[in-house]
Amino acid sequence: MKLHRTEQKPLVVTQSTLRWNAINEMLISASSSANNLVDIGIEIHAFYPSLLVFRQTLQRKVAGSLNRVKFFVPGGSEQSDSYRLVVRVENDSEPFEEIIPGAPDLRNIYLQTDKTVYKPTDTVKVRALPLTTSGKLYVGSVDFALLNPDGFELIHKTRSNSKTRFLAVEFQLPDQLAFGEWKIVARPDRHKPHTYSITFQVQKYELSQFRVHTLATETNDIDLYEIDVLARHANGRQISGQITIWCDCNANSSKSVIPSDSGKSFLCILKSSKKTLKSKAINYKAITLSHLKC
Repeated sequence: MKLHRTEQKPLVVTQSTLRWNAINEMLISASSSANNLVDIGIEIHAFYPSLLVFRQTLQRKVAGSLNRVKFFVPGGSEQSDSYRLVVRVENDSEPFEEIIPGAPDLRNIYLQTDKTVYKPTDTVKVRALPLTTSGKLYVGSVDFALLNPDGFELIHKTRSNSKTRFLAVEFQLPDQLAFGEWKIVARPDRHKPHTYSITFQVQKYELSQFRVHTLATETNDIDLYEIDVLARHANGRQISGQITIWCDCNANSSKSVIPSDSGKSFLCILKSSKKTLKSKAINYKAITLSHLKC
């Protein structure tokens, strides 16, 4: 909010910007002698396109009292980069005048990336949630830019509001790049005063494709073991695939190979006194574990 007051002029409190396609407001107090009843005239003009946005006369207002005025500023083809506000108070020698810039009706653009650390050639997936000052979904295009650690804009993309709550955009990191803190910048219609950003790190690192944990547990039967296998991607996502387990029940016998599909379990009984192998498929109930009994 801006506070404006000079001698023989009204006290006017305005917003720092006039939001397009939204309800705006201001506060006005006449500076004439106390208890006098005065008329207050208000006009708002757009510079380009040139048009009258708002006009109102507040009649018989007590001087010194606070008056709240609400008005609508159109958007689209009628929106302007700046507006001229004129407030005239009865018996004042000069009117109050002020130039106020126009801006999108945007409170925030919430940004989220799928990871916090990336490596060269990775794809950065971004989700954005733009909200207006009233908490509604912002209707309009949003510009996204990928900035390197030196602040140079490498890639620029524009996304328009869709029926979903989030806007989705992806950036492909180059093969040759500078390591450090990178940034995704979002702004409505390239409006620089309203810029929102999120940072992430770019490093050279190697992650194993997946991690496999196995646990062999003894049972009441000396020749029967229960083997639990847990396989996950490095980011914790479950893996769908196959595993192969070798069971060697004594030093003299040959190893037995047991293939197992992900999502299934097998009951395998090996007797040291026998060389035959018996296997039986059973229902798999656990989501993350494959059970094998040997």
